[in-house]
Amino acid sequence: MFLPISRDSYLPCTKVDPEVFFPELPDKPVSKITNKDKAEYQEKINNALAVCNTCEFTTECLKYALENKLQGVWGATTDEDRKRIKHQLNLQKRREKQKSAP
Repeated sequence: MFLPISRDSYLPCTKVDPEVFFPELPDKPVSKITNKDKAEYQEKINNALAVCNTCEFTTECLKYALENKLQGVWGATTDEDRKRIKHQLNLQKRREKQKSAP
């Protein structure tokens, strides 16, 4: 995984298969996805998050993912987590603009 920091050879994510950070549900219609499929997908996400949670650079990684609209697990967050974070940041920016408006 590439991060714009000089310590990337020490990053836990460089020690595992990069595919760990890009889990996917099976390629089949949504109506055919089973609870077992969902559980296996969640387990894959949890495995990626476990690697992230051993890293001291999750904040930098999260910032990088947000700035570059990346997919997968980055900075101990999933795509859905980052959508919520981005939404909250946008709300905060709007509130700040409203407060500073004459």
